[in-house]
Amino acid sequence: GPARTASRTIAGERAATQGSLPPRSVGDTIEIRVSNASCDVYDTINVMVRHVGTSGIYMEDLENPLPESFTPTEYADWDATFTETTLPKLTEYVGDRSDNVGFGLDDTGRVGIVLTKVLNARGSNLGFVNSADQYPRSVCPSSNYAELFYARVPDPDGVHGKVVTKESVDTGMPALLAHETAHIIQFTQSVHRTAAWKAVWELEGAATLMEWIVGNAVLDHG
Repeated sequence: GPARTASRTIAGERAATQGSLPPRSVGDTIEIRVSNASCDVYDTINVMVRHVGTSGIYMEDLENPLPESFTPTEYADWDATFTETTLPKLTEYVGDRSDNVGFGLDDTGRVGIVLTKVLNARGSNLGFVNSADQYPRSVCPSSNYAELFYARVPDPDGVHGKVVTKESVDTGMPALLAHETAHIIQFTQSVHRTAAWKAVWELEGAATLMEWIVGNAVLDHG
């Protein structure tokens, strides 16, 4: 199947040299492919890097409803929790992310967070991860070959579907970072390492559990 084919290709790319990926800076524009549940069907968007944190690269679709979905300070606050609490708990309970050279948005291993109106237009998902992004583009044309996830954006006038307030996206982001990054690690473990593929209920159950574990840690509930 596709996973076996991709695994052979990925193994061959591990010989890439360090420094093969470009550094990312605020203001950079990147072309991103947003898969539509397929290796071959996707939307192409252009995003701008809004914040480069310790653990995340936060990007906004240039065609989002608002010219700036969130401020640098708001992104920095998200990244602080992501770095200090979320990722350590995910590593403890779910596993490590990939350290394969040549895989990622940059050579630091930061997670990509893509805020795009594409999710608003597609329906009610707050965010999603697609395993296609784990495979080289030669195997999955829709791939970005990186650990990233996609999130909906504030849309106060409902231009791309339902009205979505900035407050609702901001309030839900810590839990979304935990949930979707759990999925990234699950797919990384299966595609880049030797873990068995999980059933949907296992994937979603573990990701939802991580929301609670991370939330308890953030709120100091033990």
